[in-house]
Formats: sequence, C-alpha cells, structure tokens
Amino acid sequence: MAPEERQFASVGTFPLAVPLRGWVLQASAYQIVTMIFGDPVREQSD
Repeated sequence: MAPEERQFASVGTFPLAVPLRGWVLQASAYQIVTMIFGDPVREQSD
C-alpha cells in the first residue's frame, strides 16, 4: 500500500470510527449494567 493510499484510507475511516467507537462503548456499558442489575426491559415484559 502506498503512503498516499494509507493516509487517504485513515482519513476516510476516521469519521466512521468515532461514532462506531462510541456505540461500542455504549453497548458494552449496557451489557455490564444488565449483567449486574439485570435487564429492566426483560423484567418488565415478564
């Protein structure tokens, strides 16, 4: 891969990586909370 291509690829993926990273962090935080306290949505549907 040429340095120019690598630079362009990193610039192109950077705007996508930021919200994606935030979503992954939110999802993992939600999983941790539901693991400790239980899923309130599932408990209500019961």
